[in-house]
Amino acid sequence: MKSMPENGLGTLLRSLGAVVLLIVYVCACFPFALWVQPFIGGSPFQMITVLILLSAALVISRLWLRPRTLCGQIAFWTCATSTAATWFGLVFLLLPQSGHPSVGIFFFIIPVSLNTLLIPIGLVSLLIALIQRERPALIAGGFAFLLAASFFFSGLHHQVLAALDKASGTNWFSKMVRRYRIEPRAEYYPNFDEMLKDIALIKKGPLDERKLYHLETAAWKAPEYCGVIIDEIIDEFPTVKGFEIRRRVLMRIRELSVYHHKPPACRHDLPLFYMQIVEQREADLADIAAFALTSSEFQKILAQDKYERVVKALANYALERQVHAPSMESLLSVTNRMSQPWFMYRTFDCARQVAATASNLVQQEELRPADRRAATNLLVFVPYLKARGADAAETKPYVRRECDTALSWLNRLQERSRN
Repeated sequence: MKSMPENGLGTLLRSLGAVVLLIVYVCACFPFALWVQPFIGGSPFQMITVLILLSAALVISRLWLRPRTLCGQIAFWTCATSTAATWFGLVFLLLPQSGHPSVGIFFFIIPVSLNTLLIPIGLVSLLIALIQRERPALIAGGFAFLLAASFFFSGLHHQVLAALDKASGTNWFSKMVRRYRIEPRAEYYPNFDEMLKDIALIKKGPLDERKLYHLETAAWKAPEYCGVIIDEIIDEFPTVKGFEIRRRVLMRIRELSVYHHKPPACRHDLPLFYMQIVEQREADLADIAAFALTSSEFQKILAQDKYERVVKALANYALERQVHAPSMESLLSVTNRMSQPWFMYRTFDCARQVAATASNLVQQEELRPADRRAATNLLVFVPYLKARGADAAETKPYVRRECDTALSWLNRLQERSRN
């Protein structure tokens, strides 16, 4: 009388064990996809080592732990067929290759596709065998084999994530794996299409020429992400090594900030960032930052009180740049480069921006408080304009005329602001 309840309870417990085993298999997709599989997918010798261990375990389970149920037999022969197909593909992969695609790659695709079909069959048979009281050691060994084969010799782990996305109605599972997966090589880093699908991917990988290209393309294709991309570039700018790439990165920041009609919403304050670059006096990086301040950011820094320090730093830089510009001989000297600020170009000219801004202010009928602040800040550029005009008085008359025009506008603006 007690055997029936005991048998029912045992079947229920084994069924729950099968469900737990299936959940463990699904959950194992994430650590394998995140940390293990990216480092083992490209080396056939690593796969051969794993395959030898799995083959040995399969032979031992057949000799010592023979399956006693039909589903156990099906699971065993499924694993055996998968092993034979994988050995077949690896042997051809190790042969001398020629052509595109090579013969070995062609024969390896077939076992991978076959394993994708066989492993679910083996897993279902194994779970049913567990319910039918198959030996626990055989269940554990078969489960370990199927789990390893799923990630080493098939593309099943991608399909598991896709199935979870489909079942949940979202792409959360595959997105999380792509976002936090460790990439062993740079070619596996996301491109601009992947960045636009998940903007969090812009944080993956170091800021090099490849990533800069994809960030720039993503900003052009989706202007709503331009501010986020600029913030990411600024965050990674201190880690960029090499003068040329630093120069290119700084130019991209300036171009992206003025590319769209609407200024991007950045977390960083661009004028303050440019001022830090100017204060470092690093070759023509300072010139690029100063040019950005005197073009796209000029009206903003002149009209707001919080940028008073930026205006003074820019005026001092322009004056220093004009009065103490090094000669071409000093540019070629390594000693001078290491001991004092040096620049790629002879001059830095912001006379046109000063003249244009002063002209716009003078032509306004009524000066607002922000306009009066801008007019006052423009006067700090007078020493630069005088030095610029005096330096080019003989060699470049058009520069002298330009500086005289700017000074005349500033004089008229000063008179108007007083009145």
